[in-house]
This record gives sequence, structure tokens and C-alpha cells, in this order.
Amino acid sequence: MVETRIIRSRFLRGDVKIKIITPALRSIDAVMILLHGKKNCDEDDTMIEKMIDRLDLEALCEKYHLMAVIPNMRNCYYISTKDYQCDQFISKELPEYLAGYNKDVLKAEKLLGGISMGGYGAMLIGANTDVFSQVISISGSFIENDILIGNPEVWGSRCPREDSAKGSFLYYFLPLEELAYSCYKSAEAALGSLKRKEKRPELYFTCGTEDWLHPRNSALLKKLRENHIEYHYYEIPKGQHESSCFREGLWKCMEERRNLRG
Repeated sequence: MVETRIIRSRFLRGDVKIKIITPALRSIDAVMILLHGKKNCDEDDTMIEKMIDRLDLEALCEKYHLMAVIPNMRNCYYISTKDYQCDQFISKELPEYLAGYNKDVLKAEKLLGGISMGGYGAMLIGANTDVFSQVISISGSFIENDILIGNPEVWGSRCPREDSAKGSFLYYFLPLEELAYSCYKSAEAALGSLKRKEKRPELYFTCGTEDWLHPRNSALLKKLRENHIEYHYYEIPKGQHESSCFREGLWKCMEERRNLRG
């Protein structure tokens, strides 16, 4: 069953459309908030609709007793700004809303997943909050230098008003005055948060071998190993950055999750 809801968010300062997918005749054992990837202008109202079909989410929810929730958001999971606090919406406001929507949510495990840009966002938010027991990154769009050195150009170590900042990745997503504010939201900072946690979320990663983001995922996994942070990784042979690879990766993660729980 698929339902559309509109949430008035105090953290995002506006209305947010969400899609809620639930099993038709089963109880809910887990809730997965699933973050979409980068949207083009003509996909603003259609991407989350396409995700439900292309990832076969209704069948996924039936098989694994899962509620899947997709919020329709801006292209900025990488960061949270004062006026658009993605992390607070995803980790606090949305779970609270879902608990009121369905009482099974209160006792269900909380999962956070994401595709491409959303995969990076899931890792950042999951590392910096204590809500989600599992984090699933599907072909995560990790920023290579951010993973390796903290990416000072991207995350604001330089003065954001220097001309050099105009060549940075997040310049296209953030006003310059917000660039420095976001510097602590790097992958390097997330790795530090994971390392310090006494109880870490289970980390799941998938990526296709032919995906242009494969080297970036490999770089992140290398850093996780160096920091002695455990993870599960499923490589999709010949998989590219496309829906069929995303679907295979998500289903692999959910099946492995079930197997690990006996």
C-alpha cells in the first residue's frame, strides 16, 4: 500500500511531501527512511514515484515486514544549514511523525538508507545521530577528497568568500555564507563520530563495479577498515549507476540483514 502525506516541517521550514509504503496484511518489524539521489528540475515531483516502481518497494515491504518512507527533499543531504536542517528532520521530526501515523513504528527497528547523494547523506546522518540501528548506502556519491583528507575546499576550511571557493562542489548547493557553517559535516567528521560511538549502527554498502562512483566507495571502505569500523559490502558485478543496480543492491542488503538476524 502506498500513501502520500504532507508534513509541515519546522526544521525544513516548509511543507514536505512523503511517500509511505506499508505491507498490506502484515505487521511492521522495521521502518526504513530512504533518501533519494540528486534530482533534476523536471524530476522534482516524479523521482520518488519512480523509485517505488524501479526499486520494487511494495514487494520489498511485503517480504521483509517493512515500512519504507521516502521524503521529497532538496539536493542537500550532504549538509544541514540553519534554515534547512536535514539531519534534524530525518532523525527526529520524521520518526516522530511516523510514530503517530502507525503505532508499530514505536517498537520497530529504525533503518536509514539512501541512493547516490542520499547514500552519502544516510552515512553522515546515521553517524552523527543515535536513532538508526542500520545505515544502508546504495552507490553512495561520496566526495573523494572529503573521504581521504576531509576535503577542505568542499567543506569550508578555506574562507568561503575566497575566489577559490567558487570551484568547490557545494558552491552549487549552498550560499557562500553557509559553506563554512557546514564544514563539520564532512565524511571525515562522520568517520570520527563512528569511531567514538560505543554502539555503532550496522553499516551496509553496495556499489556496481562499473559505477563511476565505485572508486569513491572503495576509498570510504578503506578508511573504515583503517579505523577498525565494521561494515557489510555487496558489489554488483557489471553494475552501473542506474535503477537496476540500485534495486539489486537494496534487496541484497535487506536479505543479508534478515540472514544475520536468523
